Amino acid sequence: RAIDRTLNLALRPGTYAWGKAFEQLFIEECIKLNNYARLGAKFSFLRTKDGAEIDLIIEKPGCKPLCVEIKSGEEVADVEVTKLKSISEAVPDGEPLTVYCGESKLSIAGVPIVPWQRALNEIFGNHLALI
Repeated sequence: RAIDRTLNLALRPGTYAWGKAFEQLFIEECIKLNNYARLGAKFSFLRTKDGAEIDLIIEKPGCKPLCVEIKSGEEVADVEVTKLKSISEAVPDGEPLTVYCGESKLSIAGVPIVPWQRALNEIFGNHLALI
């Protein structure tokens, strides 16, 4: 946004800039909680040669890797979930998870779709209570 000279413009829900800012917020919260609780998780992402991607891969010691798709909307399209499920197969033992700004925990094609705050609590456990 600084390069685009749009820092002074308000972010509007539903825009590309809003989605990117939300994705960054969620990733930073994950890193913060991991560091604060000293959980030792590793973070990465995956982009295929075709341009498909997994927004965030969380590898906590002793747990299967979580392949997280981050959505800034209040709804999630079936196609996004099935795409994540397919791409996550490239991560050995990867478990797909979609986080979003809705209020209900859902499932599409066996992939959990979880409100983002609840997902943070489920991923990082009761360490949220420490902050």
